[in-house]
Amino acid sequence: MLTVFGPCVTFQFLHYWDDYSHFVSNPCVYSLSWYNISHLFQQTVNDTYIPLTTLSFNLEYHLFGLSPMTAHLINILLHLAVVLAIFDLALKLGFSPLESFIASAIFAVNPLHVESVAWVTERKDVLGILFYVLCLKQYWLYLQKNAGKNYGLSLLFGFLSVLTKSMAVSIPWVLLLLDWYHQRPWSKKVLLDKIPFAILIFPIASITFFALSPHPDIAHNSILIGLWSFSWYLEKFILPFNLLAAYSPAVPVVLSNISYLQSLVIFVIFISSLVLCRKNRLYVFACLFWIGTIFIFWRIDFADQNIVADRFMYLPSLGFCLLLGRYLSRFHAVAVILIIVLGYLTFYQCYEWKDDLTLWTTVLDHDPKNVLAKKSQDAVIYGRRSKNFDYKRLTAAIDHDPTAAQNYFERGEDLLQEGDDFLAFSDFNRAVELDPSNYLAYDMRGQLYASKLDYNDALSDFNRSIVLNIDNPLAYVQIGAIYQSMHEFKRALILLDKAVMVDPSAGRVYFQRGLLYYRLGEYKNAIDDFTRSITLHNDLKAGYYQRGKCFASLRRFDRAEEDFNNALKQDPYDVKVLNELGITYLNKRNDEKALAVFNKVISMHPYFDDAYNNRGIIDLHDQRYDLAIKDFTTAINLELYPYHALITRGDIYFAMGQRGKALDDYNAAMFFSQGDPIAQTKRDRLKFILSHATS
Repeated sequence: MLTVFGPCVTFQFLHYWDDYSHFVSNPCVYSLSWYNISHLFQQTVNDTYIPLTTLSFNLEYHLFGLSPMTAHLINILLHLAVVLAIFDLALKLGFSPLESFIASAIFAVNPLHVESVAWVTERKDVLGILFYVLCLKQYWLYLQKNAGKNYGLSLLFGFLSVLTKSMAVSIPWVLLLLDWYHQRPWSKKVLLDKIPFAILIFPIASITFFALSPHPDIAHNSILIGLWSFSWYLEKFILPFNLLAAYSPAVPVVLSNISYLQSLVIFVIFISSLVLCRKNRLYVFACLFWIGTIFIFWRIDFADQNIVADRFMYLPSLGFCLLLGRYLSRFHAVAVILIIVLGYLTFYQCYEWKDDLTLWTTVLDHDPKNVLAKKSQDAVIYGRRSKNFDYKRLTAAIDHDPTAAQNYFERGEDLLQEGDDFLAFSDFNRAVELDPSNYLAYDMRGQLYASKLDYNDALSDFNRSIVLNIDNPLAYVQIGAIYQSMHEFKRALILLDKAVMVDPSAGRVYFQRGLLYYRLGEYKNAIDDFTRSITLHNDLKAGYYQRGKCFASLRRFDRAEEDFNNALKQDPYDVKVLNELGITYLNKRNDEKALAVFNKVISMHPYFDDAYNNRGIIDLHDQRYDLAIKDFTTAINLELYPYHALITRGDIYFAMGQRGKALDDYNAAMFFSQGDPIAQTKRDRLKFILSHATS
């Protein structure tokens, strides 16, 4: 196993995928003071309550320093400890040594577990599930011996597990499952035994669950999404190929989509097998164990980026591994081949997690439509994460004087600049508690509330800031931005006008009001405000870019071209600005310059679908239909909902006389748009033409 996961020790921290939030820039890692450790147990990281995981990072830092090699090695060793604990649990459950070895070996080298081991942030998986398995083992011993010591140890390990990972919320259910597997007679004591677990585990786990998914978006297609997420995990366990750090949703969500038909078939097969094999106690145990531990990750909406994930199968796969261990022990050669194949897949799967760029490039190579991967790859290539913050010093200042609000405010500001919003929120909370007159702390916390779309709390903080300092333009701007988000444009404009009156020299205020005017279609007013913003040297790139869009909307393309070029002087690699410049050349009928720009965008950003669409338009102008089809096909492969590109490609096929292909594209556009009227009109017209041509 150490060989299989060996490549991980050479990997880096993933700056743009939580390793910084959880470890590198987590202030609670840098101090062993009693105050800091107690604070560690009072905070969440990315809305997840995992104090023991953070404590493990703290101890690691003080013993070994900030070393990615050490962090990865510890994860591997913890995974090894989980594997040994599973081997021991299997023996206690009555498995033979060979059966136990095969079960634990399959768990050890399963490619689905690479994410949990190779990603430093997932320390919570390997550490939390170690405690989880130890909890199950002690409870099984309690069932066999009726010893209070074993029950107490089971309760302790269950408590440690939920402090490490909220997935431990399933422990009471799994303990009931162990009662059934042990054939324990039903009595009140069976339920009473679970009450202490529920009291210790449920309140702690709820901190995470209420923060991450308080309001599931139940819609008409929720059942289909639920079937898809249910079946996705089963399919990946059976066929662990093309495993990625992030997955795109299966769209559109309709039963005619092959993904949902396939999910329905898998679901029916699974339920049927459970009914047919209901007398096989181990098979039923494995299936119910999977259901009981994975159910918290079943999705009925696509509201966030973690639609499905490999790491969510780290614990739930345990039951299936035990099942395979029991039955593959009869076929030694098959078991050996399976373990070797899984080990081979796992070894090469590890390399996906080498660094940020490798991680997201791999996702896009397999799933070019993945929106999260596109944003993350952009952040890696074009972003700049600051490395100047001394969190040890900032945390030491708080240790020295835990009652000084300014210390929390300064650390919160640095965390906010670093992009660690959740930890910054905690510091601004403390700053406000210690100094309720700090209007800037209310401003900062209000921004974080607004970023989470918690507009009521955000407005409360901004209004409080204004009460403390009526001449605070930032608060007026932020309230105006919230009203814009709520489509209350008149109220937003009043607030932004007030901000201009309070501070006529604040370029940011003019910029925000310019955005509102642009949104309202008042382009001349927007141009005036962006011009003032530029004159006051406020974010020149954004100012030129937005003013250029206003000029383009007024069809003043020469001025738009000038502004986009000025924006590019600030940042020559901004593909959004380049794309707008290319569109401007298109509007000026300068296809040669437009083509050069779109080629440049594509060379810089091969997954930028707009550039392919726009280049395809140039090909159409020149009647290069084959090239146009190639570009629109690429755009279709890059967009989640590519019905516009499908309609255009259908038009090209129609112009080329390939009416069958045109009809296919119009039908596909209808499929993705679920009834786009333009696609429907073109499809119906073509059907009419085809029907009369054959009559």
